[in-house]
Amino acid sequence: MTDVILHLVAEALRLELYTAPKPGLVDRHNSGAHRDLSYEIMAADIPLVVSQARLALNLAKARPQLDSLAAFNALRSNGQRLESKLGGGKTNTYKGLVFAFSFLAYDLELIIKEADNCTEFISSWRKQISCLAEFAQKDYREANRDFMSGFGYQAKLIHGRNGAREEALWAYPLVFEEALRLYAQGIGRGLSQESAALLCLMLFISKLSDSNLYKRIGYRQARLWQVKVGKKLRVLRDNLNNEDAGENTIELVRYMTELDRRFIEQNASPGGAADHLAILFFVVEILKQYFPGWQEQFK
Repeated sequence: MTDVILHLVAEALRLELYTAPKPGLVDRHNSGAHRDLSYEIMAADIPLVVSQARLALNLAKARPQLDSLAAFNALRSNGQRLESKLGGGKTNTYKGLVFAFSFLAYDLELIIKEADNCTEFISSWRKQISCLAEFAQKDYREANRDFMSGFGYQAKLIHGRNGAREEALWAYPLVFEEALRLYAQGIGRGLSQESAALLCLMLFISKLSDSNLYKRIGYRQARLWQVKVGKKLRVLRDNLNNEDAGENTIELVRYMTELDRRFIEQNASPGGAADHLAILFFVVEILKQYFPGWQEQFK
C-alpha cells in the first residue's frame, strides 16, 4: 500500500502542475507570474515532496515506539532539509506541500484499512490531520517569538484572515467540505477532470486566505479579485444544470485564460490555491483507489 499511496502523491502533483490555464500560476502553458519558476523546475521537485510523504508513512508504522510528537519533530527536521533543496536551493517550488503532505500521509495506511466506508474514512483522516497539525501550530509559536510581526499574522490580526497552518489545523475544510462536492458535480455533469479541477481552483482563489496573494498585490486588490472570481464561479455552477459540458468548458477556459493574463500583468499568484488543488487531486485519487463510487456521497 505504501508504494500505491506514494504513486498517488506524485500523480496529484503532476495533475496540479499540468492543469491549465491556472491564473498567475505555473502550468503547462506558461510560468504565470513567476520569473524564477518553470514547468520543468516544478516537475523536478515532485520527488522531494514524495520523499516527505514516504517519511510520514514510515514514521506512523514506528508506533508505539515513536509517538506523534516525535514523528512531527522528525517531519519538521526533514522538511526543513528538503526546503533548502527546492528549486535547486534557489526558489520555492513546493514548500507549502512539503508541509501539507507531512499531515496528509501520516497514518494514512491504517486509516484506510480500518475504515468501513468513505464517510468514516474521511472523518478519521481529517481527525488525524488536525491532530498532527496542532503540533505545528504550537511549534511555530514557540520557535518564532516574534511571530506577531510576521506578514501572515498581521493579515490575520488586521483583516481576520487565516493561513496555511490554520487550514491544516482545521483539516482543509475547503477541500473536504466544498471542493470535493463541486468536483463530483462537475464530473457528473460531463466535465473533464481538468475542467472540474479549474472550477475548484476558482473556489480556492475566491475563498482562501492567501498571504502570498495579499503580499504581492495588496489585501484590498486581492479581495476585489476574490469577489469577482466568486461571482463568476456562481454563474458557472448555475450553468452546470442548464448547459452542456462543451459550452461550460469553453466559457470556463475563456475566463481562466483572461484571468491568467490579468494576474500576470499584476504579478498576482494565488499559491495557496495551487497547493489546495494538489491536495484535492490527492484526496480524489485516494478515494478513487480505495473507495470506488465515492462520488455518490457528494451528489
